Order: sequence, then C-alpha cells, then structure tokens
Amino acid sequence: MIPMARIGRAGRRPIGSGAFVTSASETVGGTSITHSGMSIGDANSTRLVVVGIVGTNGTSSSPSLTSATIGGVSATITKQYTGGSSGDYTLSAIFIAAVPTGTTADIVMNFSQALDNSHIAIFRLVNVPSSTAYATAQATRGSSPRSTTINIPDKGLLIVTGFGSNTNNVTWSGVTEAYDETYAGVVKGSGGINYNMTSETGRTITMTQTSATAAQFVAASWGG
Repeated sequence: MIPMARIGRAGRRPIGSGAFVTSASETVGGTSITHSGMSIGDANSTRLVVVGIVGTNGTSSSPSLTSATIGGVSATITKQYTGGSSGDYTLSAIFIAAVPTGTTADIVMNFSQALDNSHIAIFRLVNVPSSTAYATAQATRGSSPRSTTINIPDKGLLIVTGFGSNTNNVTWSGVTEAYDETYAGVVKGSGGINYNMTSETGRTITMTQTSATAAQFVAASWGG
C-alpha cells in the first residue's frame, strides 16, 4: 500500500509566487508609449509579466488603455479605471501577458486619448495556474484615504497600482508596498504585491496620502 502522504505530494504543483521587478516613468506622453528594454526578471516556462500603469490627461476626453504588448506578446487588460472630469483625468490600469523567454522586453501601450505623462511598474509571476484574474476591484478617484475590497483565492496573489496627486509618501494597508515613486515632478505612482495568501472574501485595501485630493487605484487577484 502506498502511503497517502506520498500520494498527496506526487502531483503537487508549486505554489504561485510573484515579485516586483522594476519601474519607469515618462513625461512626453502620447497615444502610444513605449518603454524599451525593461527588465522582466528571470525567464521561466510559467512566467507571467504584469504591468501596472498610472497616467494623467488634461484634455476634454476621458482616456483608456486600448491595447498593450509585452515583449511583442499581446497583453490582456485585466482592469482599468479612469477618474476625474474634462481637463483633469487620471488613468490606472493593470495588464498581463505570458512571456516565458528573455530577461528584458519592450512595454508598448496604446491609448484612446494622449496621456500627458505616465508611470509603470513591472511584476513577475511564476507557477500561477491562469493569467485570468480571480477578482478585480477599483478605488474611485477622490480625497485620501481611498479604499476598496477584493476577493482572494487560497494561495492567491494580489497586485495593486495607484495614483497619488502630490509627492507625499503613500502608505498601504491590505497589501505590502512594493514601490512609491514621484514622477513628472509632482505626482506619485505607488503599489504593492502579496502572494501565497489565504482565501478571503472582501479583503480591504486602503491607500493613504496626506493632502491628496485625487487618489485612486486598481487591484487584481489571481489563483496561486
């Protein structure tokens, strides 16, 4: 007779994990923005690359992310939200693609309306069973603090990317901060990641930035 413990280990898939890799910003803007030769971490046959972007737009039309590629691979737009009003819009989005080879990649993003500036953050996931998000959420634009809730699967991963309307430090609860960076000289891109989480319904995530009047963020979870 084969011991039950041995049977249990036999087909066990490694627990999914994730990490923040790097970030970048730009102030030229446009309807198409490319960040060339960005680090995406070590190659892995199961690697998923996640990019979080925030940006601003000062026109009369609300911008949206229409498509993106990572290393030439078409990405899935997991979640996006645009807050604000005519002449003062802010966009937050998360997109993902399976990119098993290489250690660098061009990140190309296309928008319905030109952004004035933007900030991206890159994450590397491995051994995650699907690129399809388990759940997504948004914290709508407004004065700090901003909060939302999201469902987390067992052994799940969580990624959050947010926009802060001044240069004060952003603090997070409900997710471990991975980056908090001033860009364009006057605003913040900030976010975080957790993995190997326990199952939870309605996990609260809160973003706090002193004196911010236009903070917002998006979040996504994946099965681990």
